[in-house]
Amino acid sequence: MLTQHHLDTTKALLGSAVAMAQMSKEDSQEILGLLQSGIKNTKSNAPEELWRTVESCKFLKCSKPTLIDQAKKKGLQIIRVGSTLRFKKSEILKLGGLSNVN
Repeated sequence: MLTQHHLDTTKALLGSAVAMAQMSKEDSQEILGLLQSGIKNTKSNAPEELWRTVESCKFLKCSKPTLIDQAKKKGLQIIRVGSTLRFKKSEILKLGGLSNVN
């Protein structure tokens, strides 16, 4: 996997007119591909949005005890942040029947 150092170095090389003039077309395309795959990997590793209990209950139109009961029954991950509970937005959307919504 590409490191930030690799991406920074490659970007610096691509930004240099001298380096671009000396680089073959194949090398340029290979570096561009590496940069693009590094950007895709970065996006896919982004943390998933979490909803608080209040947001989840409001979306599902249910009470907190019902939300927690359904989460346990359906195997949803309940994430404790301090004294509050959080739920993955994607799991709440699936529970509400909106699995294709981003």
